[in-house]
Amino acid sequence: MINEKLCLTEEQTEAVKHFCGPALVVAGPGSGKTMVMSRRAKYLINEKDVLPENILVTTFTEKAANQLKVRLSKTIGKKAARIHISTIHSLYKTSLERYAMEHDMGAGFEVLDSDAQKLFVQVNKFNLGIFRKRKKWLKGKKVEEFIGLYNFLTRNDIDIEELEKALEEGEFSDENQKVINSYKKYLDLLKRGKKIDFDNLELRFYRLICDKKGKALEEIRKQFQFILIDEYQDTSSIQDKIFRKIAAPENNIFVVGDSNQSIYGFRGASLQNFVNFNKNYPNTRTYYLNTNFRSTENITELSNMVFKEKIIQELKSRRRKGEKSILITDETADSVAEKAIDLIIKMRDNGIIKKYGDVALLFRNWSHSKEYVKYLRQKGIPYVTLGGGGLIDRVEVKTMLYLISYVVTKDLCLSKKFRKWDSWWNISAFNTEVLGFSEETRKALDNLKTDLYKLKNKSDLNEIGIIDYIDIKKIIKLNELRKKYDEKVYSSPLEVFYKILDCTGYMNRLLVQDDDRIKEKLFNLAKLSEFISKYEGMNKNNIIDFYWFIYSLSDKLDQIKIENENTVKIMTIHKAKGLEFPVVFICSLLKGRLPMSFRKKQSILPIPDRLYLNQEEVEHKKKAFYEEERRIFYVGITRAQDNLILTSSDKINTQRRDKSIFLKEIEGYLSTETDLKLQIENTYNIVKNTPNLNHSAINTYIDCPFRYNLVYNYGFLTSRSSMQNRGIFMHSVVQEINNELKCNHDIKEGFVEELVDKYWIPVHQDKDKDNRFKMRNLQYLKLYCSNAPKLYKKIIAIEEPFTYITDSMIINGRIDLIAEDINGNINLVDFKARKAKGKNGENIMKDTGIDKQLEMYDYCLGDKYKINKLSAYTLMDQEVTEFMPEKENIKKFLRRMADRMNKESFEKNNGALCKICDFSFCCGDAL
Repeated sequence: MINEKLCLTEEQTEAVKHFCGPALVVAGPGSGKTMVMSRRAKYLINEKDVLPENILVTTFTEKAANQLKVRLSKTIGKKAARIHISTIHSLYKTSLERYAMEHDMGAGFEVLDSDAQKLFVQVNKFNLGIFRKRKKWLKGKKVEEFIGLYNFLTRNDIDIEELEKALEEGEFSDENQKVINSYKKYLDLLKRGKKIDFDNLELRFYRLICDKKGKALEEIRKQFQFILIDEYQDTSSIQDKIFRKIAAPENNIFVVGDSNQSIYGFRGASLQNFVNFNKNYPNTRTYYLNTNFRSTENITELSNMVFKEKIIQELKSRRRKGEKSILITDETADSVAEKAIDLIIKMRDNGIIKKYGDVALLFRNWSHSKEYVKYLRQKGIPYVTLGGGGLIDRVEVKTMLYLISYVVTKDLCLSKKFRKWDSWWNISAFNTEVLGFSEETRKALDNLKTDLYKLKNKSDLNEIGIIDYIDIKKIIKLNELRKKYDEKVYSSPLEVFYKILDCTGYMNRLLVQDDDRIKEKLFNLAKLSEFISKYEGMNKNNIIDFYWFIYSLSDKLDQIKIENENTVKIMTIHKAKGLEFPVVFICSLLKGRLPMSFRKKQSILPIPDRLYLNQEEVEHKKKAFYEEERRIFYVGITRAQDNLILTSSDKINTQRRDKSIFLKEIEGYLSTETDLKLQIENTYNIVKNTPNLNHSAINTYIDCPFRYNLVYNYGFLTSRSSMQNRGIFMHSVVQEINNELKCNHDIKEGFVEELVDKYWIPVHQDKDKDNRFKMRNLQYLKLYCSNAPKLYKKIIAIEEPFTYITDSMIINGRIDLIAEDINGNINLVDFKARKAKGKNGENIMKDTGIDKQLEMYDYCLGDKYKINKLSAYTLMDQEVTEFMPEKENIKKFLRRMADRMNKESFEKNNGALCKICDFSFCCGDAL
């Protein structure tokens, strides 16, 4: 029965109307859990008068957070912007920045994602002591294995001294001590580099709220009086402890999840958090959402069979009976793949599906998909692979890697450890579309007997048969570029990357074309720029480390493919989690594939069981492994809306394999008949992501929509300038000064000097020059420290977050300072690491767009603080430039901008910033 008032079922309505105390919502696949979460937030605000800012909602992904924000804005309007909706890790980061004075990381730290963490360990392998000069890894292990250990030690908050004592009770080898020392060194290097990985981010936050001397826990509890958590079955042990800590003592915690869909054990997720929720919160109310709105009756009944022995609440479908699920089988994996692809064609020809985009092929592992890809290609069916590596296999990426090496290294020969690149790491890299040489030039290069770099001019190139004027120009430019970087002490690989795109004219040629194939090339070049940027962030000069990082992860670096509504989707089941498709194939159901085979991993260190954070995770590891494999199978089945097809074979190549145990359990409920009769009721539609913007993105769009498109849509990254580094540094120091002033603390002698030492980011290679620059900035900050108390009698908020949500955009940001001045006006203040006046003494702040920035901040913040004045405080001359709020104008401005973005209007703007723009080279005509 559906409650007509809320358009919810009775069980959904009961969950939505839960008010106080802990609640566990067991939400099966397709049961509308996202709607329940959004409706409950609305219910708390509209029916129970809970303030939006007192609600915390955490989601598993940023995409889910943004979708929830937009959904809520449609139902409760501007109030949605005042709810804290984010991923768990985003909550940690903002909280650590907010309470910068309560931990030793301060505010200006960089969070390393998993790729950046791998690069960090790779470039520091000698410092960590895990790689020896004889080119051998400690204990014969690899970077990923050391990272796995470091993450495990952090995630379980293992005391190193206790670990050493425990190991001494058994056999404690010298190599074990070296491994432990490497972890200590790793933590020290992170701290000195002002960097933090995901697991340390989590642990730091946990320690922050456990610190009895600090105020963080008390204030976080006061702010977040109602907590809603999505996908609770995928939380880790330490996340569970964190939520228990901040939910207490009222325990108004509302968690949604499904124990049958817990498939992230390899990331540290603990199913026990969900299973033991009732034990941890004794007064828990449990709600079961067991109506499946996604799948047909036949698919839903089949999914129930997967857990028939221990199912608590069977799912019931609200859909039609539908077709029986199909099993395709044959002797070989190859013949089964061909049958599966033929069935897709048959479904399209018979009108069962309207387009190929309604079909998804799901695999346990990417390596199982090659036969299916082969037949999709052979039979001309459009398809897209979502994930599965492929970045380094792309021509444009391989060529750019080779050309960067050509420019910045004298020796183009890579060691034997790069042997997988032998087939393309040679002069043939010049003969790709990136340089776009003529056929004659390509032939001449194929027959080249000398070093290309030795050919300095037109006559040298003419001698070997290169006569095309444009080709000659490109080669000479590249050789001049190489000569320039030969003479440099340090070369920025990212700078070289853009110089090569300039020399070759490749980016220009791509940008004048407009189809998905060309856009994919731009997306993947941008992806390469992201990895180069991460390398630059490590402040290392040895570019071979960068190449080794790319090489060692080449199978795991995903290319970006543009999905359209007529392409068959190929992905892993993990990648498909949270998605749904009209037609799903779960492929290669064989023993060793799904389920995969259990392999007991040899840990670098023998960790005693008693040191694990969750003791239940230690027991029955093999059993837990196969239970998770079963859940992966279940997640795959429950992605299907209208048709489900399973595939299996007797052999892989010539090797005989047993069918999957999961398939054997349900085989009697499957049909081998492939003559489908019913046209699907659903269709797959691509949901366009709502732009998630900050001030920098908006300012970039105002300056030049073309640059905005390259940076924020495609994802091209550029080197951080010394001006940007100084801005980050000064912002961090000013934040801590304001924190002291807000607490009415007397600024102690030497306090600002300590902050400057803590946050300084070197901007010059010359140490003396850098130190002089540092001292000059110290004086600016000391002046602010003495001037601020004269300007502001009360500091109201520091780093105040705001969110603005519409159907077409989400704007997130932080306001540097909100303070009451000596005249009683409430000031919204933004700090700038620059001067307010130009060469002739005139105020030039309005020319920088600061007025629009401040007006936008004020508008997005709403009426929370009753702002009277908008101020830009320039630290290099201690000037305060004031502006008056213009809410109506900025509202129209944001609406116009959103409309232009939605229409993909990214025209080029000529302006003063063009001279220093990294993309000025591709504003002209293509070569």
